[in-house]
Amino acid sequence: MSESPYPHLFQTLDLGFTTLKNRAIMGSMHVGLEEEKGGFEKLASYFVERAEGGCALMVTGGVAPNLRGWLKPFGMRLTSRFQARKHRIVTDAVRSAGGKLCLGSCTQVAMGTTRSTSPRARSRLRSLRLSPQPSAIDRS
Repeated sequence: MSESPYPHLFQTLDLGFTTLKNRAIMGSMHVGLEEEKGGFEKLASYFVERAEGGCALMVTGGVAPNLRGWLKPFGMRLTSRFQARKHRIVTDAVRSAGGKLCLGSCTQVAMGTTRSTSPRARSRLRSLRLSPQPSAIDRS
C-alpha cells in the first residue's frame, strides 16, 4: 500500500476562530444565482451540494462591499441588515450540511477600496457570524 501524496487533506484544520472538517476548499466563483428570482435558495442548494460532497470551506464570489464596488446595477452586495438576512438563507443551509462559507469580494482591489475594516464594522460582522476582511462593509 503506497502512502497518499496528500496525507493531511482529510484531517481537520484549526484556524483559531473556526475548525474545518478537512482541507478541501472551493475557491471564489461568481455564478450569478443570487441575482435570479429565488436566487438565494438556488445559491444555497448549489453550495449545499458541494458541502455534502465533502468540501469543508467554500468562498462565495461577486459580493460588493459597498455601492462603489457593485459589479452591475442591482448586483449582489452586503451593505444592510436586509441583505445580510437574505444571505443567511445560504449560510444556514451550508452550516446544516456541515460546510462553511467565506464571503469573497474581489472588488476591493479593483475599486481601490482597500482600507481597513473599522471596529464598528467588525462588531457588526461578528453579530452576523461573518469573518471580517478588509472593506467587508461600508463604514457608513
